[in-house]
Amino acid sequence: MTTQKLYYNDSYKLDFEENILKVEKWNDKFAVLFEKTYFYPTSGGQPCDKGFINNIPVVDVIEKEGNIYHILEKNLTENKAICKIDYNTRLENSQHHTGQHLLSQAFIKVKNYPTISMHIGKDYSTIEIVASSLNIEDINKVEDLANQIIYENRKINILYLSEDEINNYSLRKKPKKKSSNNDIRVIEIENFDLSPCGGTHLKSTSEIGIIKIISFEKYKGNYRVNFLCGKKALLDYRYKNFAIKNISNKFSASEYNIEQIINKFIDDFEKNKKELNLIKKDFYNLLSKNILNDCKIINNVKVIIKEEKNYDIKDISQNLVKNQDILSFLFLENNERYNFIFSCSDNLKINLNEIARKLFKDLSFKGGGKNNFIQGSINKVEKSFLEKIISDYLNKINLSI
Repeated sequence: MTTQKLYYNDSYKLDFEENILKVEKWNDKFAVLFEKTYFYPTSGGQPCDKGFINNIPVVDVIEKEGNIYHILEKNLTENKAICKIDYNTRLENSQHHTGQHLLSQAFIKVKNYPTISMHIGKDYSTIEIVASSLNIEDINKVEDLANQIIYENRKINILYLSEDEINNYSLRKKPKKKSSNNDIRVIEIENFDLSPCGGTHLKSTSEIGIIKIISFEKYKGNYRVNFLCGKKALLDYRYKNFAIKNISNKFSASEYNIEQIINKFIDDFEKNKKELNLIKKDFYNLLSKNILNDCKIINNVKVIIKEEKNYDIKDISQNLVKNQDILSFLFLENNERYNFIFSCSDNLKINLNEIARKLFKDLSFKGGGKNNFIQGSINKVEKSFLEKIISDYLNKINLSI
């Protein structure tokens, strides 16, 4: 015996009662089996229905060997089940599945591009089409045709055709499997599309509301097209409409001109960024020269010990060690700690990792890097203390040149 799938003939029925045939453990959950059900299982790219059975949430609906299992978090002790399917989930899935049929046929009508897969997702739905190329003009034509069929409020019919009868119909795709009564279930969008399908569908195209293609991209040699229907399309438009209005207000511009204005803003920003980088380069060169004038000479090496509050110590460090015989200890205030960068010129054979760990082991030293460049943080202390322990240590060791 297999479960009778009542949603095949009535996808609008949301409340029903059924006798419980059995309840079995399903991993850490419970699976409920009825003789017949209106709950749709995950299948054919369409997600399952959500809802309640005896006020217990249905977390999944699974088809296995022709039976439909309703997965619950808690066990059922009653013999009869009072079932309620979530309206919004059923409506959104039906809108997107019927919309997918419409969109797939529109791609064939406009570009002769067939659909080879579909998926109804949480945020948007997707079809994959076999296409050599695709551009925004193609997308607009397909979208216009699909929405024109919606405006015309065409009827949607459910047909059951035998294998002999099916040959008399021009189907968009070949059937993959038969229905339980050995006939093939076909969804007909009046005078537009015929496609075998086991999903839930609407009664007329107007119930889709709207189809909006939101993006498309090259995918494994084909094209993936992402779209929204009905309420999801409305919510998407609502968000984007207010977002564009808010951005337009910030620029004191019409929303229809905002793309042009933002593009100009980005161009100006990139130009200013290049000019700023040139100014920044000159500034750090000059700053580094001034810092070198205040350096200490220890064992013929120019030693810089500097506490910085405003400027980028990495840029300063890079400029300093371009010169010969430079050993640089730069500290940047960061609340109760110093961020540091220690570096030296390439001609110095110094292991800064070893020096730093010996000098600052009592200051909660964290960091590391190459022998001639390390960065990290230590506890914050007086600059005079840092100068003393660094100078005392460097006077004791050989700074090889």
